Amino acid sequence: MARDLIAIMDDIPADSFDLQVTLTLPADVRAELDQSAELREQAARSQAQAAQLVRRAARRLRDQGLPLQDVGTALGVSFQRAKQLIDEASSQADPGGDSLIAALTTIPMGTGKSSDRL
Repeated sequence: MARDLIAIMDDIPADSFDLQVTLTLPADVRAELDQSAELREQAARSQAQAAQLVRRAARRLRDQGLPLQDVGTALGVSFQRAKQLIDEASSQADPGGDSLIAALTTIPMGTGKSSDRL
C-alpha cells in the first residue's frame, strides 16, 4: 500500500526502491506489554508448580493406602487421571511428608462441579 502510493506520487516503478516501515509504540503501551509478558511468565511458572504439587499429593495419598478411585475423588479428577498423576510423580524424586495428607483431609469435597476441582 505505501509502496504503491510512493510509486504513484513519484511516477516510478514500485519495484525500483526499497521501503522499510518501523512501528514505534508509545512508552506507556510498551510498558503495559512488558508487564503483560512478565505476568504470563509468572502464570506459567505458577501453573507448573501447581501441577507438580497435585502430582505429589496424588502420590502421597496413594502411598498412604488410599484406593485409586478415592485419590481421584479427593483431587477432583477421574481415577484414570489420578493414575497418570501418580505415575508422573513416581518418575520424579520427592521427599515424603504427612503434612499434605493432613491438609487434604480438611478440604471439603464440593458438589462435583468443575468449579470445585483443583
